[in-house]
Amino acid sequence: MSHHSIAKVFHCIVTEVCRRWAIPNITYALVHDQQVIDVQSCVADNFFSRTPSTEKLFRIGSNSKAFVCTALVELEKQGKLSLNDKVVDYLPDFRMHADMLTKQVKIRNLVTHSTGIGKFTSCLLACLDYSTESIVRSLRYLKPIAPFNKSFQYNNALYTVAGKLIETVTHVSCHQYFQENFFSPLKMDNTHTALSNAYRPLLAIPHIEYQHQTIPIQQSPAEDVFEMGGNIISNVHDLAKWLLFNLKITTCCEKKFSYYQQLFQPQIPLIQPANINQLYHYLNATSYLMGWQQVSFKQYKIFEHMGTALGYTTSLSFCPQLKSGLILLANKNDLWNPIGLLLINFYELLTTRRHSNLIPIIKKQHDHFRQSLQAKLDAMQPFPLPKKFQQCNLHYRNAMYGHLMFDSNSHVASLTLAPKKIKIVLDYLGNDKFKFVDEYFNVGEQFKLITLCFSGDAKLLTMEIFMDNHHGDLSWVDTQTFYLVSKKNRGV
Repeated sequence: MSHHSIAKVFHCIVTEVCRRWAIPNITYALVHDQQVIDVQSCVADNFFSRTPSTEKLFRIGSNSKAFVCTALVELEKQGKLSLNDKVVDYLPDFRMHADMLTKQVKIRNLVTHSTGIGKFTSCLLACLDYSTESIVRSLRYLKPIAPFNKSFQYNNALYTVAGKLIETVTHVSCHQYFQENFFSPLKMDNTHTALSNAYRPLLAIPHIEYQHQTIPIQQSPAEDVFEMGGNIISNVHDLAKWLLFNLKITTCCEKKFSYYQQLFQPQIPLIQPANINQLYHYLNATSYLMGWQQVSFKQYKIFEHMGTALGYTTSLSFCPQLKSGLILLANKNDLWNPIGLLLINFYELLTTRRHSNLIPIIKKQHDHFRQSLQAKLDAMQPFPLPKKFQQCNLHYRNAMYGHLMFDSNSHVASLTLAPKKIKIVLDYLGNDKFKFVDEYFNVGEQFKLITLCFSGDAKLLTMEIFMDNHHGDLSWVDTQTFYLVSKKNRGV
């Protein structure tokens, strides 16, 4: 099958995926043998009124992380740091939960998610308009949930620290460093760090699935708070140049690229989830590298990473053995299953000249999961507030979240958090559990729950926040526990 035939079949598959999942726009590029062989933009049927364009800009979320890792390796090559150096040697104010852990953490641990602190902790801070400095500081309040240097626990805040370290070593901002060392040399003229630097009219409109409808939303500044952990904005043409650069690192024998090959060496194993779905019989993530993960597909190694931002899902992947790669940019979030499907179909077309018709199977599994989640939410009907919660007006201070106000009357309970006094309305579910009911937090259908632990006289002692970050048929629950004290006692 010729490149033209592969591109034609793949376009039909992308169009069908857009239709089935109601994705407003998927823009993609196919790369082979150091060339871009096809660039297209597809839209779902009911979004035809929007003219597709391959010039649109997308937030690439965690696909920003590969840039951070490449920068660190480049600085190591220049002798300005070692990936095995201790973080605290460069950032004296850096703190983890315990002094021993603070002294142990190396630069390598930051970019391989191997410090032991839980998945996605600190993410809620970004949604609540806390500053970048607050997110970095929050690490000292998070007790590890896994052994140091032994377990993969994905965390955006660690890459924020890595970005701060780059700035300390280079004495310039990450924005300037990336511009001078990546964007300009690779002629990535439409790639930016942070929303404020992007040309707004070119931004693809972000969408979410809400109450079984795909709806547009406003641009979220949350990713910018994590800085280099996920704030790059780009288009498919520029990202094709970045992918070709990485493909060259892994396939070229030139000496100048050899030092960068450590980016693609396995760093920490990835454990296959127990509730495996059909996709994982084809794509098996085996190791996290540095800013990439290694996926096995038949006898081939694929280097891939997905990225999400509110209203966006992106994927960059390439296979050195096949000298080929794929870029997928979509303006809707939580698209792990359809993006995985497209990866499988692309690499199957390259290797077997045919594709598996998995779309109906995976869509059925995806819908079943969504329905199960909704049933779980529907089953959590609120109860009237019990007597001990009525007429509460309590002020607390928490080291991580600052000041918190818990207010309730006979009908409504709410929690107000710093820094901008954001008010979360709560539904009482019994057993000291409350569900977030604000649309501000439920956007994207992420299930969030607060558990408050009170003393006998209704004094709030601890607060736990559960965040169910579901990715397709995968789901895990992260717990953050905050020990609170009254206004009279400022200790923690």
